[in-house]
Formats: sequence, C-alpha cells, structure tokens
Amino acid sequence: MSHKPRSVKSLLAHSNVLGRLGAELDRQQRLLAAVRELLPPPLDEHCNAARLAGERLTLETQASAWATRLRFLAPQLLRRLRVRWPRLREIRVRVRPAERPRPARRRPPPRLPAASARLLLEAAAAIEDPDLRAALERLGRSGRR
Repeated sequence: MSHKPRSVKSLLAHSNVLGRLGAELDRQQRLLAAVRELLPPPLDEHCNAARLAGERLTLETQASAWATRLRFLAPQLLRRLRVRWPRLREIRVRVRPAERPRPARRRPPPRLPAASARLLLEAAAAIEDPDLRAALERLGRSGRR
C-alpha cells in the first residue's frame, strides 16, 4: 500500500487554519509583487514585505536609507495602487533589519588558584628535566596574575 506524499500546498489548502494562513501568504506575495512592479530598480529589490490591513498598506525594508526612498515615492505609489485597491488611503514604511546571528559569548579563560600555582612552582623546583621545569614554572606564574 504505497501512498504518494502530499505537497505542502495541498496540505495547507485542505486544512482550515493552515489553509487560511496559506491563502494570506499568497495574497501578501501577490501584493508585494504588484508593489515591486511599480518601484524603480534597485528599490524594488529592497522592498521585502507588503501587508494590506483595511485602508493602510505597510511596506518593509531592511535599512533606513531604502525606507527614506520608499517614503519619498509613497504618494506616487499610493495613486498608482488605488487603481487596483480603491480603498487604500495610506502607505506606511517600516524598517526591519535583517537578523544577524548573535556572536558566541567569549568566556575568560579559567584562572588558576593561587594555592595551585604555588604547588606547581614548588614541584617545578624539584624537577631535573629543564623543559618540564620551564613548562611548570610558566604554568605556575600564570596563576599569580
């Protein structure tokens, strides 16, 4: 009994909640494509999201410089978009910076307790091998800082 796996799109379409979310995502993608068609290059590539809620269109970009250019074009864009969405009254532009991975926190190296450093120096004094003695002395001195 072999069943062909269903596509995600098919699963979204047949689920009530997921279907609505999928439809909303499709609507937002079509809206973004329509907005990008009206923007000049390279601004069209920097408009990352578009959401229509009632009479307000919210556009998102990753940097304030692109947001300024979008705001400058907003009145012209609003007139052109009203042909398709007559209820549209306002365009709002938001900046949403790209998420950057947080750098790993660097921990300071563990400190050697003073008592252990003293024991290493005492042990180094009793060792005949010069290389081993030098290594133990370096290690013992590092604990005194």
